[in-house]
Amino acid sequence: VKTVAIFGPTKFTQTSPWQNQNAKLVHLDLACMPCMQKTCPLKHHKCMKDLKPQRVIEEARNLLKNPHL
Repeated sequence: VKTVAIFGPTKFTQTSPWQNQNAKLVHLDLACMPCMQKTCPLKHHKCMKDLKPQRVIEEARNLLKNPHL
């Protein structure tokens, strides 16, 4: 199944969709990631707030356009 997996503070390398070769992981590369905390220890939540919907939409469109997945 084609999947767009959105990650904030979690370790996407450990919690990504299991055995799904058709998954596209969308995340930011911030120095504070992954903190694995429910509440942002830095009080800014950038890993969630700065990951804009447009980026997720673009990744989903790219995934849907690729017939080989």
